[in-house]
Amino acid sequence: MYEVVMGTPKEVFIIYFIVLIACFTVYPIAIMIMNAVMNRGTKQ
Repeated sequence: MYEVVMGTPKEVFIIYFIVLIACFTVYPIAIMIMNAVMNRGTKQ
């Protein structure tokens, strides 16, 4: 944890940027999976 804090601001910014991109890409996929599961449950 302390290694990240002691890192340069550019490194910290890149880490946060990657985390944000991962969240924005995973969130819609999770919604699609939830919708598919819900639709599969209602069709039965």
